[in-house]
Amino acid sequence: MRRRHAALALVVLGLVACGGPGQEPSGPDGATSTSSGTASTVPDDGPVAAADGTSYDACFDATCEVVVEAGTEIELDEELGWEMPTGLALGGWSLLTVDDVADGSIGLTLSAESESSGGSTATIITADGTQYYLDGMLVEAVEAPDGQAVLSLAWG
Repeated sequence: MRRRHAALALVVLGLVACGGPGQEPSGPDGATSTSSGTASTVPDDGPVAAADGTSYDACFDATCEVVVEAGTEIELDEELGWEMPTGLALGGWSLLTVDDVADGSIGLTLSAESESSGGSTATIITADGTQYYLDGMLVEAVEAPDGQAVLSLAWG
């Protein structure tokens, strides 16, 4: 059952993550697979700063704003998700890994691991005020100069 859930989640995430600019609203509050902004404290002449700093535990419930760099791993509550009318659940991601921060974008991999199934999907998000709607989680690169970035997650 978890394998079907993970497979469906990967398909849905792949379809959402492949959307381009100008896509119609598909998430809550008019969020699209590619639009809108979150405030953050980013000094003009220093390293990036975020509300939760580098406290990645704050992201367990998929609600945080943290400073990330390549290799950052953020554990997520794999119980987050919702049941579809068909009985299948979406969500179930247990780990978000930052693969790269460069050229105003963040490369991410979401992974689902359990005893019965596993899987992952990768996407690139840009720091241009765009919110990406990924299986119920709004993801935004608030600021992404080379090397470090501010990543915002919001559930729902």
